[in-house]
Amino acid sequence: MTKVIAQREGFRYIERGVIPLNGKPDFRIQVQDEYTGKFRDAYLCDNEMQFLLCMEDVEYAKWLTNQPCYIRED
Repeated sequence: MTKVIAQREGFRYIERGVIPLNGKPDFRIQVQDEYTGKFRDAYLCDNEMQFLLCMEDVEYAKWLTNQPCYIRED
């Protein structure tokens, strides 16, 4: 069961059930493909705190998914 928590700037933050090994929620960041518009898993978050930080700081989500981030304005 997939539950969309938020969607922002080409990212979708989802909860996909529970991890069987530890019983904790399975949080993932998905990236939207620019050609097809479909979402694919880009990063599996380690815990809920990391997931919440990704939703708050889009640049951090970009960094985790190997996209250009924290670009200086110089």
